Amino acid sequence: DFASASAPVAVNLGRESKFSEQNLTRGAAAEEATGDTLSTLPLPWRVLYSRRIPGVNADIDALVLGLPGVFLVDTKDWAGSVSLGADGEVMLNGSQERMTALLRPVVHEATQVAARLALGPQGVRPVVCFDYRMDLPEPVIEVEYGGMVMVLVLRSSLLWYLTGQHDLVWRRGNAW
Repeated sequence: DFASASAPVAVNLGRESKFSEQNLTRGAAAEEATGDTLSTLPLPWRVLYSRRIPGVNADIDALVLGLPGVFLVDTKDWAGSVSLGADGEVMLNGSQERMTALLRPVVHEATQVAARLALGPQGVRPVVCFDYRMDLPEPVIEVEYGGMVMVLVLRSSLLWYLTGQHDLVWRRGNAW
């Protein structure tokens, strides 16, 4: 069972927090906007918001359950762009390392949820949902990271993706 989490809180552990109050506020507003979008999904869709994974220091923004499957939606209120590098790698703001830093925790959370729900390693599809400040080459991008297929999507295309009214236009099959 996944415990409900509270709103994001900056914790000072004797060092500077990497999250400013402004960033936490904007992140919470982006999560609320994603929640508003997800709340329009018709039955039989179900959405669980702001859940903690027992034994893991992670907060799930939204766990979405529908006929196409189970989706872990992680909202990011980041500015910048996603692009394809010269060697074919997917990059965030010109950096493959930044993209890896974004994908690693989301894949970890999806793997943990899949294990706890006994769905197998591919049983939960990780979805990174960006606010309007991120520039994607296409509204929906499929990438592979850590042996798991995941999706990068603009919030304006989130329902379009979840309900299967699309063809994934930009697929990235290389594993990092």
